[in-house]
Amino acid sequence: MNVVPKLTPSGRLRLTFGMVPVSEDARTRVHLGDFCALLGKGLDAVIVPHRAPSPLALASAMQTGRVHIAWLSPTLLITSGGPAGVLPLVSSVRQGVTVYHAVLFVATGSRVQRIEDLSRARAAWVAPTSASGYLFSRLALARRGLDLATLFDVETFYDTHGRAAAAVLDGRADVGATFAVYEGGDPTRSLVRAGFSDVIPGLTARIIDVAGPIPADMIVTVPGVPLPVRSALTVALRRIGDDPTAREPLRALFGVDSFRPFSSASLRSLVDLGAELAGPASASVPALRPQPSIPPPAAPRHPRPPPPHRS
Repeated sequence: MNVVPKLTPSGRLRLTFGMVPVSEDARTRVHLGDFCALLGKGLDAVIVPHRAPSPLALASAMQTGRVHIAWLSPTLLITSGGPAGVLPLVSSVRQGVTVYHAVLFVATGSRVQRIEDLSRARAAWVAPTSASGYLFSRLALARRGLDLATLFDVETFYDTHGRAAAAVLDGRADVGATFAVYEGGDPTRSLVRAGFSDVIPGLTARIIDVAGPIPADMIVTVPGVPLPVRSALTVALRRIGDDPTAREPLRALFGVDSFRPFSSASLRSLVDLGAELAGPASASVPALRPQPSIPPPAAPRHPRPPPPHRS
């Protein structure tokens, strides 16, 4: 993965920024282009956007040198499927803190009122490496003593938060997991944003469980990006967070207010997260069983079950 970035014919540095968008639409593409333009301006470089269809596809793009900078979930860094050797630059800041939460949610009119009503439900997950869209919600269920091997009738990965939320909202799934941002990072206060927000106009969701906190998503680089460029990227990302013209793309793409340099406290949070995922409760979280496809309007990918050591 130690791929050195290339130069354009005019001698400018050319870097590719990758992410898995919450939703894949024209508005997201515009915002991603705007963000890359702002980042490139701060570096005097050309930043090319890369929209990955799933977290594992993004990890693969980084491993092969097709992506140099990426917005990643912390769990992708500490699970065995994550890209090795990446270097964190900044953490996402939401409501003044660098943590967020995982929630289980149902459609507002759902028969499911509480966790105990989930027996034989159809679950919509994001990805095997998603902290809020898979891992933390399942760990919370396991801690309640629920048998995850038999709890759900069907479990499906949809690759993005938007697709998983849409499956719940339009009735293809009964329950889903996604991220949630609360005022001040406190789940007892008002919800600011969640992965199901504004996914399908007119359709709303209801939260039935909260897990976390979880260390915030990070922007990282591959090792081949030179140290001076990494330092310049960190400065440019902090300035973007203070730029009023960047407010809309930042919130639309990442759901963040700004970025904060990756710190020793962030590192400790990652270590704690690794211990959480390797703890006794994780042994109660089985790998997904193969399930038949659920025909959706825009068909998501139904991956093979993740191996046990990633749970």
